[in-house]
Parts: sequence; C-alpha cells; structure tokens
Amino acid sequence: LQRTNVALAGGGNFTPKLSTDVSVQYTKQDAQNRPSQGYGADNVMWQFIWFGRQVDTKLLKERQYREDGSQFTWNPVWSNSPYWTSLVNRNEDGRNRVVGVASVTYEFTPWLTGTVRSGTDWSEEHRRHLYKAGTIGISSVGVNGAFGETNIFRRETNNDFLLTGNWPELGDYSLTVNFGGNRRDTHYRDNSIYVRDLVVPNLFTRANSAVDLPSLSDWRSRTRVNSLYGSMVLGFRNYAFLELTGRNDWSSTLPEEHNSYFYPSISGSVILTEAFPSLQGDLLSHAKVRAAWAEVGSDASPYQLIDPFASAVPFRGAPRLGASNTLRNANLKPERTAGWEVGAEFGFLDDRLRLNADYSFKATYDQIMAVAISPMTGYSSRYVNAGKMSSRSFELIMGATPVRLDNGFEWDLTASFTRTRDVVDELAGDLTSLNIGTYYGVSVEARPGERYGNMYGRQYVRDGEGNIVVGSNGLPLNSSSNPTGLLGNYNPDWIGSLRNRFSYGGLELAFQLDTRQGGVIYSMTNYYGRRSGVLKETIIGREESATQRDYVVPGVKIQEITAAGDTIFAPNDIPVMAQEYHRNLGGIAEAFTFDASFVKLREISLNYNVPRSLTDRLRVSNLRLGLVGRNLYLWTDVPHIDPETAMSVGNLQGYEYGQFPSARSFGFNVSVTP
Repeated sequence: LQRTNVALAGGGNFTPKLSTDVSVQYTKQDAQNRPSQGYGADNVMWQFIWFGRQVDTKLLKERQYREDGSQFTWNPVWSNSPYWTSLVNRNEDGRNRVVGVASVTYEFTPWLTGTVRSGTDWSEEHRRHLYKAGTIGISSVGVNGAFGETNIFRRETNNDFLLTGNWPELGDYSLTVNFGGNRRDTHYRDNSIYVRDLVVPNLFTRANSAVDLPSLSDWRSRTRVNSLYGSMVLGFRNYAFLELTGRNDWSSTLPEEHNSYFYPSISGSVILTEAFPSLQGDLLSHAKVRAAWAEVGSDASPYQLIDPFASAVPFRGAPRLGASNTLRNANLKPERTAGWEVGAEFGFLDDRLRLNADYSFKATYDQIMAVAISPMTGYSSRYVNAGKMSSRSFELIMGATPVRLDNGFEWDLTASFTRTRDVVDELAGDLTSLNIGTYYGVSVEARPGERYGNMYGRQYVRDGEGNIVVGSNGLPLNSSSNPTGLLGNYNPDWIGSLRNRFSYGGLELAFQLDTRQGGVIYSMTNYYGRRSGVLKETIIGREESATQRDYVVPGVKIQEITAAGDTIFAPNDIPVMAQEYHRNLGGIAEAFTFDASFVKLREISLNYNVPRSLTDRLRVSNLRLGLVGRNLYLWTDVPHIDPETAMSVGNLQGYEYGQFPSARSFGFNVSVTP
C-alpha cells in the first residue's frame, strides 16, 4: 500500500471586512494484492484451514510452477497454493481523491457576518483482479485465466451560506444566532466487467475474451438535498447556556408530497460551581449538568420509488430487460429518530478525581425496509415505512491522579465504561421476524421485543438437565429436527478501557487496556478447522491412530422410551472415531458459537520531551521522541481467532471465516515544532 497526501491552504483579507479561505487536499493511493476474507479460494487463510499438516510450505513458496507450466500445489485437484494466490494471481487498486473548499466571509457590522462556501469531494477508483492460467478451484475462472475490472466515480458537492449574529455582552447575557442553507449534490457511477475465460492465456483484455458475453454492470445514481437551518445559543453569565436548532431538508430520493422534513433540537447546560460558588471547596472543584433533546430525519437510498428495469443477457441479439425482485414504493416517507440525553461532569479534590456520566435514549421509527411479500405478486419483497427501534445507552468516564509528587512524578489514569441496548419494538404489520441475513445456517433476525443483533441457528438436542443427547451411533443428534434457537447477540454487554500514564521530568510512559465483555461470534474457522482435522481440538481420540474408535462424546444416550412416552437417558458409552465426531458437528451452529469477550493490551508508548536547554541550541521550540507498540497481547476464550476482527460490518455482524491473524505493530516517532 502506497499513499501520497498533498495539502495546500491559504487565505487573505482583501479589505478590513472581506476575507477569503481556500484549501485543497489531494490523495493518491495504490495497493497491490490486498488479502481477501470469508469463504473462498481467494482467501489464503481458507486454504490453510484445509491444509494437510504434512504440506511443505517452504517448497510451495520456492516453486509456483511445475515443469509443464501448470501450477505447483499440494492438491492439484481443487486447491491453489497460498503462494499462487498471493504472488501469481494479482489484485490491484488505485484511487485519486481531491477535496477542495473555498469560502468568502464579509463583516456587515461588528455583530453580523456572512459566509458563502463551496466545496467538493471528488474521487475516482480503478480496481483490477487477474487470475492466471492454471488457477484451480474457482468455478468462475477458465483454464486460460480470467480477469475483472471496476471503475468507480464519486462526487459530492456542497454549496452553502451562513449568516452569524454574535452579541457576546448583553449585560448578563450573550447571544449567538445562525441562519444558513445548503445544497448537497452527489453523483456515483460504477462500471465493471468480468471475463471468465481467455483465448490467449494471461492476456487480460476484453478483446481476448473466450466467451461471447462477458459479465457487465453499469450503475449510476444522482441525489440532491436542499436544506435551510438555524440555531440560537443564549448564555447567562458564562455558566448557563441554552441552544435551539432547527433544520428542514428537501430530498430528491423521496416523493414530492413527503420530500420535506423538519427536525429540531434543544439543549442546555449549567456549570453549578459557577452558578453557586458556595458549592466549590476542597472537596468539590467543578460540577456541570447538561440535557438535550433532538429529532433527526433521513431520506431513502436512490431509486426506491419507481420500479426499475435492469438489462439482461440479449436473446438472439435482441435486448432484454428484467424487473427487480423488490417492489418499489412511491409513497415512502422519511425515517425519523428522536432522542434525549442527560449528563453530568464532576471534579473533586482540585480535579484529582474526575467523573463524567451520560445516559441517552433514542427511538427510530418509519424505518425504510424491504419486507417479504407473496411471490404470487411477482416480487419477493417490498419497500415500506415500518418498524420502530429504541436504544438506551449509559456511558461513564472516570479519571484520577492518585500520585502527584513535588519532584514532578505523576500517575494519571482514565477508565471508561459503555453499555448500550438496542431493542426492536415493532416490525411492519403483523410481521413477527425480519431476516437481516443468513450465513452458513446462522441468521441475524429482528423480532419485536427482542434485542437487535440476535443470532439464530441449529442447537444441540439436550435432555432436561442440559446434557447433549447422542444417537445410537454415539454422535450428537444432528438433523433438521434439532431445535433452532437463540445463539446469542453479536453486540457486547459492555465495553471499557483503562489507560495509565506515568510522567517524570521529560519522560512519559503510558499503556492502555481495552475490553469487550459479552456478545457472541459464529466462527467458520473453527467449524471447518475441526471438520478438516487441522485444529488441536481434533487430536483427542486419535493419538495412536486416525481410525481408532475410543472417543466417547460427553453426553447421554436414549436408554428407553416408556409406555407413557417418557424418555429415560443414560450416560453415553458408545465409542466413535474422532473424525466421525468432528465431521458430524457440521450444521450444529451452537458448537461453533463462542462468547466474544476479550481483553487487549492495546498500546504501550514511551515518549521523551527533550529539555529546553537542548532544543534552544537546536533552534526548535519543542522536540519529542517516542516509541510505541500496538495490539501487543490478547486474552480471550475464543479459540484460534481474534474476536475483535470479524469479517462483516453494518447490520450483519457476528460472523468470522478465514480471519487473518491480528498484527502487532511497533514504531517510533519524532515530533519537531519550529
């Protein structure tokens, strides 16, 4: 990965009342062979999961080709060598991005200013993936190779104005008023081609396609949002503040009768120790309370109002168009989120002990979602405004300076705690479940009254005491008759951190611990690693021979079923082969769902501020030298993987497959202030 950044900023005063500011930032980024994740032959970690332990990886690294020109790999039937994937096949991407802003400000009076500003964020990106001739195990790659190319263009342009009135001294009061407007235009274009086989091996051009119709896609979108907004901040004696805001948006992605939506907010704060000086003393040095309420509106994604037709493969030269599987809705309304927040800050013992607490609640309703409908309509789903979700969050930050000596030694620590609960309150109509997504038999589903992020999948069959039930073959029961239930929630119960800093003279030593407690993760690395026999858990029961049959699965077997229909269980005593046991677990999601809790030594840093006597001789005002190490150690009960780096983000989380090991990093820095 190579990245180049160039930034330029400037400004000027043409008259005492007229000023301008201009800034431009250019970024160029080029990357080669980014690693893939998830299930697939492009992921070298997926290949290692299926590796035999006897494979000589050093030999694979030294040789990529056989004498006849074919790929040299450990399994020439269906698995590429990991070095073929990482060194022979190629993926590359390049991106150019320009962010520019220009503004003009005029001071009409000492208390009134006006600003006009225009800015754009422009980028173009080119991606290319090359599969060399000889690649195996990928159905979309022909014998002579394949390639795909994608060009992505993005542009967001904002034009706005802002009038600001400022009266800092109105007796005991101060007042700031803003009124402005904005126009935001976005333009997105994505063109791609994929050629699955070539005429001339390794000549990666469209003209060399061995198929008549390569896979093509062309997606374009444009949106516009016009906005007017205002705010007022009223202060009293510099310790009490009240802020009011209001904003109205008009969005092009919503129907005309619903494309206007207004959302206000109100917030206030009081510094109690300033309002009531008698509160301040040796114990209490600072106290502040705050509260806020706000509503926010949001629009839809582009082109959700009218049913589009997408081009399909031509039939005998005649163009074909097909309808989407999702029915659009010309009556969509904007989503709404309303919430409130209360908080307080306290400082004790001359701020040697500090406390910041915050509690918030928000509810989102009129959500825009695709809900399932009868296939008899010709569609599988339809966009509607429906559902309601609520979220409650509590955050606590505590700081302390336990030691502060006269010789300059100081120990400072900061701890944080955050707990959030997202709940699905309602779904569309009488809908009882909304499938957010499914991966290898495990679904993330939204169900009314339950937490958002719940994961459901096949579980063990258990007796009344929770013991795993095995069949007559000695293996855990595993069929469609197994119960499907809640495996857990991918969100943590709480997250926290602890940072310690020690300083003496010019030296400063700091370290930070981060933790996530609760939540689950579904690990396909453990699933297939046990199925293929490469993980250490599969050693048990085959120490002497892979075919020995002396492993007894912990659990119970069915001894008899009484005439009354009651089942009597007995301890399992049926020996099986280890291979049978681990392969039989496939499909029982509970077996590979783990508590995702962890503690990480996130960072250790050592810095030295060079004394002023030396910086003066070097003719600099400040010189700071530092060493840093990040992600240094992990404590977790999840086997073989780091639960923090799963393969998915957004609404579909909690899954892992073929994860790359987390990287420790070490570095040094030099900071110079002229």
